[in-house]
Amino acid sequence: MFKLTVFLAGQKIQNFDFKEKQFVTIGREKGCEVHIDNIGVSRKHCQIEKKERIYVLRDLNSGNGTFVSGRRVTTYNLNSGDEIMLGKYTVLFERPEGDDEGTDVLMKPKESAAGAPQVGATLQMDAGQVEAMQRQRATRVRAHLLAVGTPGAKPTFLDRSLYVIGKADSANIKATGWRVAPKHAILFRDEAGFQILHVSAKGPTLVNNRPVEQQRLRDGDVIQISGHKFQFMSPQGSQKR
Repeated sequence: MFKLTVFLAGQKIQNFDFKEKQFVTIGREKGCEVHIDNIGVSRKHCQIEKKERIYVLRDLNSGNGTFVSGRRVTTYNLNSGDEIMLGKYTVLFERPEGDDEGTDVLMKPKESAAGAPQVGATLQMDAGQVEAMQRQRATRVRAHLLAVGTPGAKPTFLDRSLYVIGKADSANIKATGWRVAPKHAILFRDEAGFQILHVSAKGPTLVNNRPVEQQRLRDGDVIQISGHKFQFMSPQGSQKR
């Protein structure tokens, strides 16, 4: 048994409870168990399959990708509380307290002898190991945001996988104003660097004065949300979009 809750810009849209389903498909097609009618979501975007005590999320060759906590995945063993991101939408995966989940399993690429990642391997990790892995990845992609027009502002070093920009109390990077949503944009890290995703139904998210829905960031890019400006600084200044 598990529950899926669909959110848009931090607002709850719909709840789904599944008890005996072996497969649940999420997508824009009306026949999907979780129907999200948005052009940013593929007709059959992703699928959750129950395998004994494990729930496996699979991307179904979607156009815009499937993300979990800011990381793009093709196959991922879900843990209760994971947030699945499909374009502007977030789908929260939950299992009821007391449900026999077995061991939580996180997906991690397995490295070959040459160091090339190979998708599909699983590794059991506790919270300390996950944190250590994130710190290790952060050193490879050391970047920060600097508030523009704020004298003496200290840089925000981006050493986590995902940052929420908005005026919610839980937002990692605060922005205020009536045109700013509680969760206005999401900044997330992948293996190539950083991307920003606009998730607000209010005012736009701008990068270098142009409104964006999803954009890979380059060194020196300026993010603007209402009257707030943040300059993105990264040692990977030459990365291409």
